[in-house]
Amino acid sequence: MKYLQLCLMILFATLSACKMNKVYEIKNDKGVVMHRITVLGDTSNGKNGLYESFDEQGRPIEAAEYHDGKLQGTRKLYEDGAIYSIETRNADLFEGKYQAFHKNGQVSVEGIYVNNVMSGEWVSYYPSGAVKDKVIMKDNAENGPFTEYYENGKIKAQGSFLDGPDEEGELLMYDSTGSLEKKMDCKKGICKTLWKKDSL
Repeated sequence: MKYLQLCLMILFATLSACKMNKVYEIKNDKGVVMHRITVLGDTSNGKNGLYESFDEQGRPIEAAEYHDGKLQGTRKLYEDGAIYSIETRNADLFEGKYQAFHKNGQVSVEGIYVNNVMSGEWVSYYPSGAVKDKVIMKDNAENGPFTEYYENGKIKAQGSFLDGPDEEGELLMYDSTGSLEKKMDCKKGICKTLWKKDSL
């Protein structure tokens, strides 16, 4: 590890003088590529281009685009060689679409960042690809209406969050057939049952 770190330091020092598009690789003692850097143009202000890292088996760990030493554009992270997340960055900050993935490759969650803040509708999914829930985000917290779903597509719950993960106001609960089971009234996450289907 120390050897690889030293090689990277030397490589980046060398790249600082480069003004051409080139590909550089660092391999371990078994010949496996651990780092690959695609230099795009002038690097006097920091890394410019595509940076890739790999594990001992040659499986991808990270692929990220840089401009003037900062993350710019798409960044992909991998776990055990499988895609784990795809981010969009602007000068290191989260900006734009974000996706995370289940181990089977299906999207697990997706949403939008605005100036490094989770905003708007975020959606999570079951490993099957079916929608699990939808929620409105504001300032990195749940804030607004949400809907939860059973894997069969039927609505499981509907309500609203206020400034975080606590329910506020009316909360409706459904069974797996889509039939309304319960009505509740919530204050700061503490919910009181107003009506139950079996109470009729």
